[in-house]
Amino acid sequence: MPDYSEFFSENFHQFSNPLMHPTPLPGLNTVNFETAILRVLIVRLSPFSDVEKSATHSLLASLVRDVSEQIFIDFAFLPDQRERSILRNSKIPLLFGSQSFRSGGDFDLILVINSFLLELINLPAMMSSASIPLLNTQRDGFPLIILGGSSASLTGILHNQDGASIPDAIFYGEGDYAVKTITDTVLNLKSNHRSTVLKELAKTVPGLFVPGFNSNAHVQINPSITPLPALILLPGPQAGSAHLEISRGCPSFCSFCFESWDRKPYREATLEQIHSRAFSLKKSGIKTCEVLSFNFNCHQDIFLLHDELNRIFANTNFMSQRLDVLYNTPHLLELELASGKNSFTLGIEGISMRMRRYFAKGLDENILLPLLNTLIRSKSRELKLFYIVAGIEQSEDFNQFADFASTLKAICTKVGHKPRIIVSAGHLVTMPNTPLGKDTKVPAEADFDTAFKTLQGITVSAGFEFRQATDYESMLASRIIASNPTGSFDGIQKTAARGLLYDTVFNRDMLRTLIDSFNLDIKPDSGGKYPTIELVPRFTTVISNISAEFLDKCYAESLEFVEKQHCSVTSDVRRCDACGACKDSEQRRFLLDHTISPDKQIVSTVRKTIADKRTGPVYHALAIIPQTYSHWGSDWLTSAVLSKLCTSSTKNLHNIISVKEKYLTATYPGLSSLALYGKFSFELQCTDKPELNSTIEGDKGIKILGIFDSDPLSDCRPTLEMSLSNRLFPDSVKAFSTFLEKAGFRFVLKRSGESLIMDIPQKFLKKKLVYEASFTPEGESTLFKLIPGENLNLDDFFKTFGKNLYRQVPIKVDFNL
Repeated sequence: MPDYSEFFSENFHQFSNPLMHPTPLPGLNTVNFETAILRVLIVRLSPFSDVEKSATHSLLASLVRDVSEQIFIDFAFLPDQRERSILRNSKIPLLFGSQSFRSGGDFDLILVINSFLLELINLPAMMSSASIPLLNTQRDGFPLIILGGSSASLTGILHNQDGASIPDAIFYGEGDYAVKTITDTVLNLKSNHRSTVLKELAKTVPGLFVPGFNSNAHVQINPSITPLPALILLPGPQAGSAHLEISRGCPSFCSFCFESWDRKPYREATLEQIHSRAFSLKKSGIKTCEVLSFNFNCHQDIFLLHDELNRIFANTNFMSQRLDVLYNTPHLLELELASGKNSFTLGIEGISMRMRRYFAKGLDENILLPLLNTLIRSKSRELKLFYIVAGIEQSEDFNQFADFASTLKAICTKVGHKPRIIVSAGHLVTMPNTPLGKDTKVPAEADFDTAFKTLQGITVSAGFEFRQATDYESMLASRIIASNPTGSFDGIQKTAARGLLYDTVFNRDMLRTLIDSFNLDIKPDSGGKYPTIELVPRFTTVISNISAEFLDKCYAESLEFVEKQHCSVTSDVRRCDACGACKDSEQRRFLLDHTISPDKQIVSTVRKTIADKRTGPVYHALAIIPQTYSHWGSDWLTSAVLSKLCTSSTKNLHNIISVKEKYLTATYPGLSSLALYGKFSFELQCTDKPELNSTIEGDKGIKILGIFDSDPLSDCRPTLEMSLSNRLFPDSVKAFSTFLEKAGFRFVLKRSGESLIMDIPQKFLKKKLVYEASFTPEGESTLFKLIPGENLNLDDFFKTFGKNLYRQVPIKVDFNL
């Protein structure tokens, strides 16, 4: 069991993953790696920065922790390109625990999250680097590997019909209610042979495909949205932000959208469930609530949700919504504007009415243009218009888009206000188990190029911005992986040997490597462009909730470019066409009877709530932050303080709106990004003075000393103490002196015993860089004691030694009150 702790203790600052630090993350584990009853590694197949906003890995960790506090939980992320080079040179695997610094092969259970298709090619390479055999039939003595996630139903390339597979099992569907069963089963049968454990998992976990033990599995849909456990607060710029799920599935039947068809039927959390989940997030320290839903404005209680969530969180972001619902629901746009929304993302999809019928979008210009007119008149700051290019567009479609762009420009001129209008277009990526997935042909690359160039010309001529959101290489690679053509199981293993990894970019060479690995007869034409390609799917182990007959019917309707009407809650007239998603009459009745209740009074209430949040009373919490909390960043720290206060008193869940560390960051901005601990004051935006339960002062972690009407530190100067390693910071006193002298700061260093004391002439104190300083050797390091000035930028000083070296230096902050 190789332990890489020593390497990472010296080099963690070279990695962008903020979880990586020798100090254990508070709240994650109560046991160490060696004594744990089970060791679980949660793996993301992309770099931390790409998946930080996703709550899936944190949710899985919370669910595993609910099984037993004696389980050791760790996270692994794909290192970025620069970091991979460092690891290869040091002979360290790409798959390792961010907290334990142990190889992935040292764990008992590996839970892999596959969020989007292209990252799937990273799994074999990450496993191989950790010396984990790729095939399940060769892994005796290695951890069980179970894969799930939003793209799990498209992972046919990972196994063949003979029972050989890369993961040991794949979960199809919504795994939040299956993770505990999986973990508990593996824990109880840990001493048994892996085949015994897998056999039991195949028998007890619906939706789990276990090669060699069952031949397929139904996609599992949780009929209700389960209670949310307290999330583990992870560090990073998004530490105080989390998703709040208000619905699952999608009520619409867009012919291209995999997520909608994979997770039908549409279900909504009740107000009580959402309220409970919101408070759970707030107790975890969440300040910004990202409402998670395919179309948030379809929720029957959307008016009440705007009111309630804006009361609980400092910021509430409602993101994706249906345009027709926004237009047809009285007062809904007023409600969103009252909430402070002034940037609108609108999924139009087809560039013409004909293409929108192809996509089953059901959105005509009688809705689209009046809605955009209203948004422009409301002084919206930004409009993002999203389109899909299918590669089959004709001249009449482009002419209709040109007319639309011209009319939109005329509206801006007439209103006298032009928001930033961005037209973003991406390639159509059709997936199995969707209506358009029935079409196995990929249009020629040249057809796509022509379409994008034409759209760009029309958009720019109208005075708007154009963005091509995707590229042909990524689209074709996604289609290849999703369709699982013959040779793909051997091919995905070859990609690891050939070093193929996806990290935000999928270029021409990578596409060629993928095609060659899969042994596909796909070659560019004489002009260097790929012609029309047919990808015939291999076998599948997924049993969809949607009937094949219904998919055939919807596909035929798309080919005829006809308007479709189904049970969607966005339709005026609804009927059940027996798609197969609903399992009982109650689910069908919910969709057929679904209504949204507009409430104009709530618009005024929300407007007042937003105003009160800006003008409410401010209080200050004086706190002691332990050194073990210094490395997790200011966003994590303020969230941890919010969590502490909300745990102290249930009143604070509604009462405290936001928490900010304002004194140091505002007065001493050159310290704001450093690893600080010690004494701090936090500004609390509230509706009333927070309550403080005295029992929280005695526990470990943050200690809240009191709540004050004004900042108790405002008239004090901070004192800093930091120990600089001679290895990482050679000649640190001389370097600090040089750093100050370059800023025109003059002083004399005088010896006092073993220390050097900075003697500063009065006139240079006015530069506000340093007021007092002493430097004392301590073994292999030097102790700095400073009273900093407001203009001192210690971050710039640390950068003179190397990038991110400040992470190696915990700095104690104190005040003489």
